[in-house]
Amino acid sequence: MQFTKSARCLLVAAGLAAASMTTTASAQTAFTYQGVLEESGSPVTGLESIRFRVYDAQTGGTLFGETTQNVDVADGVFSAELNFGTLDTIDPASAWLEIAVSTGPGTFETLGRQKITSAPFATNTRGLNVDSSGRLSVGTTSHSDILHIAGTNARIMTESTNGFFSGVRSRVAGKEFFTGVDTFPGAANGGAGWHVYDNTGAGRLLALLPNGNFGIGVSIPQARLDVAGGALFDANVGIGTDTPDRALVVRSNSGVMLGLEGPSSPGLRIASDNSNALGTSWSMFQDSASGDLIFRDSFDGITRMVIDSVTGSVGIGNTDPNFPLTIESDSSGNTIGLRSNAGGSDWHLDFNSLGLDIVESGVTTRVALRDGGDILVPGRTRFGTLFSGVSATTQIFGRASDTFALVVGTPDSIFRFSVNNNGDVATQCGIICASDERLKEDIVDLESPLEKIMALRDVTFTWKDETLAKRGTQIGFVAQEVQKVLPELIGETPDGFLGVDYASMAPVLVGGIQEQQAQIDTMQGQIADLQAQIESLQNQRSMNGASMVWPVVIGGGLIGGLAVIRRRTAKA
Repeated sequence: MQFTKSARCLLVAAGLAAASMTTTASAQTAFTYQGVLEESGSPVTGLESIRFRVYDAQTGGTLFGETTQNVDVADGVFSAELNFGTLDTIDPASAWLEIAVSTGPGTFETLGRQKITSAPFATNTRGLNVDSSGRLSVGTTSHSDILHIAGTNARIMTESTNGFFSGVRSRVAGKEFFTGVDTFPGAANGGAGWHVYDNTGAGRLLALLPNGNFGIGVSIPQARLDVAGGALFDANVGIGTDTPDRALVVRSNSGVMLGLEGPSSPGLRIASDNSNALGTSWSMFQDSASGDLIFRDSFDGITRMVIDSVTGSVGIGNTDPNFPLTIESDSSGNTIGLRSNAGGSDWHLDFNSLGLDIVESGVTTRVALRDGGDILVPGRTRFGTLFSGVSATTQIFGRASDTFALVVGTPDSIFRFSVNNNGDVATQCGIICASDERLKEDIVDLESPLEKIMALRDVTFTWKDETLAKRGTQIGFVAQEVQKVLPELIGETPDGFLGVDYASMAPVLVGGIQEQQAQIDTMQGQIADLQAQIESLQNQRSMNGASMVWPVVIGGGLIGGLAVIRRRTAKA
């Protein structure tokens, strides 16, 4: 092949020299040189005349040997067996090999010199460098590791031209792993994927599919991160955020929902560093059988709260709540406390052997519900806002009996006031109604009270209700009749029945008596006048000897007048 100066771009792209050299006379001086020959960046193919020389310096120096060979170059690659026979007289640290390629008869183009070492292979061929310890570097003369590749965007390419995988096998202490590309996902999942495979244990450890799903312990990951087994994190973890400020922060622009799913009782456990004490380890999980949400103290295994999956009822200290909220104390006598942030006293419910107490500030029982139905309100009690009334040490309680419905009495069962189950109200002294003038306005006299009284019909009757019927014949009014005369005395019960305010009947009766008394006073005056007239006539008769007929007539008139008066006062 003829080369012109303008076309002389032959390079040794890579070389591996095998030189077995020592400083002894018996040293072997033959070695193999391998390289790549290119012209203008393209590999050379054909028979080339290459001259090899040995010098003791990188430039200049003494020539110690020379040989020229016709070398067969295939696709740029060639190999030459060299033996200069004089290398044992050169300091191995100073041996340099010069390579030149023939460009015509008797002319050569020198391609430079390469260092010859005592290693049994070439140390620098087209960017490949191997040191005496066997470390190989590409693109650099430093050897940071067994294989050191340097360059802009340095990469390693492995390609399988006829197979199922391409990558790197690594082995140590009897364990072998393969890292690379494999066709394990199949056509349905992208055809090929990257994985780490345990060749010793025959198991896939890591998998990355073309769609971006990554699996740990999973061959075909179904999500961006699919992990089989547990995971440990020693720093804050963010899902949907890159600035988590807590152990786990989940953020979503469309609403956050954290899902916990599993084949059996999925849940969440919360524990402190010291989980060997009561209340330091908690579990929240869904019971796989009932579906209930369980809150459990993991230390002693006791369920503290339950939310029923069907009814939504909440049980605190109770695992089967029958009400929207069921709170059950343990056998140690613990109470249930209720406290308001608005201040004031603390209140709690005290369940004891007698029943239920509502206690203020943990000391004073304000209301007590006893077994059997009794309700007690001990202490100084006042109801109403109109006046202070009597403030005394009393108890207000209810009794589930046939006789009493509500009783106000003393601890020694002296009843001051009672409402009986038959409707009777009994008091020791009476009932006082507010009537202070300062509480009233538009005060006028009642008109014609006697006339209203005369229009009322007093009746006897018996109650239709079986309980009330036991009281026998009663005396009273009919509410509908009273309503026509005195509607102010009529009220309506919540169930729609009319009632009469008998206490308010008293002012009407007083007014009627007053009106009737005025009439009596008038008639008494008239009678006195008539008696005076009779006495006057009698005196005249005695003096004049008059007939006895006049007194009789006059007396008859008097008697007749009294009869009229009596008739007028009879009921209508």
